[in-house]
Amino acid sequence: MNFPALLIALFIDRVFPDVTTWRQFAWLRGYFGWFGRQVWVTRLGNSIWLGITATLPLLLIVFWVQFTLAPSLGALFLFLFDLGILLLCLGPGNLDSDADRFLQAASAGDPSLKQVFAETSIPDPANGDPEVDRISQGLLIAFCRSHMGPICWFALLGPLGAVAYRLSERMQEASFSDAAIQSSGKRLFELMNWIPARLSAAGFAIAGDFDAVAKAWKHARPDPGTGSGSDGLLIATGQAALPGLSDSGSMQRIENTLTLAWRTLTLFVAILGIAALLSWI
Repeated sequence: MNFPALLIALFIDRVFPDVTTWRQFAWLRGYFGWFGRQVWVTRLGNSIWLGITATLPLLLIVFWVQFTLAPSLGALFLFLFDLGILLLCLGPGNLDSDADRFLQAASAGDPSLKQVFAETSIPDPANGDPEVDRISQGLLIAFCRSHMGPICWFALLGPLGAVAYRLSERMQEASFSDAAIQSSGKRLFELMNWIPARLSAAGFAIAGDFDAVAKAWKHARPDPGTGSGSDGLLIATGQAALPGLSDSGSMQRIENTLTLAWRTLTLFVAILGIAALLSWI
């Protein structure tokens, strides 16, 4: 794993929010739409193999660059390739900016935050009530998808892992694919998100209330909106780790959610840094 590239990518992502304009992935709409219209694809139905087949050509390109082209062009190119892939795979939105938009909408007395959810990369959980709880729960899910997921797979497989995670995440979005590919994408993403979600939950336990998170983990259920066990786990453990659970209507809860997320990320990056240091010794 290229740990310096990871640190620089995280720094750029936090300090320069305009980097999100590079991560719109609008071209994926056309690609997944074209792929879904191929006659032979219909034989795969909406099985997970449809999602794997759809992402395979893109992953083969990344595989070739990572293991064949980049090493032949030298360490500098390999470093820049890792850095570029990470910058593209983080996000696609900015959690701090998205949270500010929610706070502004809530303070302005917006009767419905549905439109704000649609304009950001934060999911709208089905069991969030009142609205501040919806935002808090959505931030917990978005944190795993935007940071823990791609970083986890980058640590395991390098750029190939980060790209695989982001492609599966984008595929399961309704606006990026037809019904069959979307359904297959959800199954593939649930598989890709299994490890990052549980690492996030473990981080919530260490950064928050360990005992409360452990109890919530045991009783976690799939999110009723998405049917995702990983989303349900993130919501249950994240809420258990947050202070002031009874004060669910407080705007401070949103700030506490972000604080918990960044503490968890710092812990995870520190562990990766120690592992990288030990590998260099």
